[in-house]
Amino acid sequence: MRELEKFERAELDDELFGYTVAESSEYLLMASECDLIIDGYKIIPKQEINLRQKDEETRFSSKILEIEEALEEINWDLALILTSMESALTGLQQLNEYVLLEDEEQVLIGFGQIIEVNESQITLRPFDGAGGFEEPEVIELEEILTISFGTRYLRLNAKYSN
Repeated sequence: MRELEKFERAELDDELFGYTVAESSEYLLMASECDLIIDGYKIIPKQEINLRQKDEETRFSSKILEIEEALEEINWDLALILTSMESALTGLQQLNEYVLLEDEEQVLIGFGQIIEVNESQITLRPFDGAGGFEEPEVIELEEILTISFGTRYLRLNAKYSN
């Protein structure tokens, strides 16, 4: 049985809950859980995680999620190369995933469709919240700490924006 884990990031005074889908020596790809709902995925640098544990609470939540068949929503076979921010974002671009990017202070620094990725930057086409898109924006990869994708918010905006 797969088990829910708690991840703490001390620098951010932050707790995340999720299921490990894949990991490398540098990054962790997790299916994100909040309030017994699986909502997309996060890629976070492993060096930011200061505690990773399974405890009574996570085991109890795991049982509920299993009974409710929530784990069936997780793609356990996501084929992303997690060696660098560039490789992860390139893989997400190939999967046509929309992303939400946060910096080291959990501040949103970009969201939308990936247009281009290179060794130092990503170009995004943000959606405007009204069914359209804004002008492309360029973000330095070194500014990105967390990548979120596959969330309900991103999936629905991708579906209905044109």
